[in-house]
Amino acid sequence: MNNSPADFKLEKAGHTTLVAAKRYKAATHGLEAIQALVTQQQAQGADKAMYVCLGELSIQAAKFARERGVEVGMGG
Repeated sequence: MNNSPADFKLEKAGHTTLVAAKRYKAATHGLEAIQALVTQQQAQGADKAMYVCLGELSIQAAKFARERGVEVGMGG
């Protein structure tokens, strides 16, 4: 998906999910990355957004993700 916030666009049964996993090596993930993903989700009319990372989200990013319904997959 070029330089867009999302790395993958998943489509199944008429539903679209945008998935971002670019910054998986960062220790803490900030608000800007989640905001950019949500902006892309809205622009494309995607049903869901998912952010995959190994580190933790900042407090602001976690709050924003919760408020916007962004699914967060964390490992580590």
